[in-house]
Amino acid sequence: SLCEFLAEIVTEISAEQSDICFTKLDFDAVVFIDKNRFVQVVENLINNARKYAKTKIDIWSEQKDNSIFIHFRDYGEGIPDNDMPFVFEKFYRGRNSKDEQGSGLGLYIVKYIIEHMKGLILLHNHSDGLEATLILPIQKSIA
Repeated sequence: SLCEFLAEIVTEISAEQSDICFTKLDFDAVVFIDKNRFVQVVENLINNARKYAKTKIDIWSEQKDNSIFIHFRDYGEGIPDNDMPFVFEKFYRGRNSKDEQGSGLGLYIVKYIIEHMKGLILLHNHSDGLEATLILPIQKSIA
């Protein structure tokens, strides 16, 4: 039951900071995931937004066809277009990483885990920030 589990993760991560705006939907869906690894994915995406964008983070979900889309949206500078093709590569650090510490493994790990759950991750720059979208196949919808 993904939506309830996602709400628990986000509540725990945002307990000490008020930078996350989570919109919980009125539907739920069953997906096959490794719970511990999914927590790691959500933590990586939120921590990346906190580290590089330093803005509020909007998180929401939607159901389309037989998939659930989980969106993570910040309002920072985004990822430079020249870096975008390489951000999922192991040890790659973009030009916008500046003086922030990191190993260049965060997005690589996110992609690896999500693909092993039969899902996808998409990144999209907006004029005012970055949106990461996780897409996972739904096994069963719950009304």
